[in-house]
Amino acid sequence: MPTHTAASALISFHAYNGAPWCWPRWQEITGVKHGLFPTDDAQLPKGWTRREAQEIQSYFYQYHQLSPDERIKFSVNSSSGQVVPGRSKWNSWVNSNWAKWGIHNSIVTILHDAGCYPLTIAATEGSGDVWPDAGTYIPIILDDVALQLFGEEAFSGSDRLPFLLRRPTTSIIQRSWATIRVRFNRDKARLPEIEQAAVEAFNSMSIRSLSPTSSSK
Repeated sequence: MPTHTAASALISFHAYNGAPWCWPRWQEITGVKHGLFPTDDAQLPKGWTRREAQEIQSYFYQYHQLSPDERIKFSVNSSSGQVVPGRSKWNSWVNSNWAKWGIHNSIVTILHDAGCYPLTIAATEGSGDVWPDAGTYIPIILDDVALQLFGEEAFSGSDRLPFLLRRPTTSIIQRSWATIRVRFNRDKARLPEIEQAAVEAFNSMSIRSLSPTSSSK
């Protein structure tokens, strides 16, 4: 089943009074201090033109006219080749800034602190190649992640993140969960290569240590 990307999850947030761009903590993380669509061109997010802002705003509007399932399909470039002004700019802008904003690293830290890091779960529970189910563990850290990324303002005075914000926050955490899995599979596939390189390096060091030149020093 297709899932939201970080870029599309942030569109879902925006329907909630311009969240998360209206919250000081998120502004501090992203450097976007005046929301996504200020009237003053000088206050636009870095790298945006007024025309791009208008196209992205139109894209947001079209997105919210669709059903939840249709939104996921609409948020990515479809095979039909349909060009939606603002979509590519929005997706590329979010993706290019995600690492710089440190979102993934913050989520990984919280996963570790809560004992919910998927590799740790797999190792301690002996699940081997069975990847832990994100839906089982993400609810445990959901409020902690929201507090770290969005600050207390996101909670509206409650101890729990409001219902309308829980789903898009879950989508953001799911992105990190999937990223960890992709990196794990990539590294796992490279293990034979790494092991061979280590053996060759060890053998090379052993040969040098047994050589007359090495032993005479």
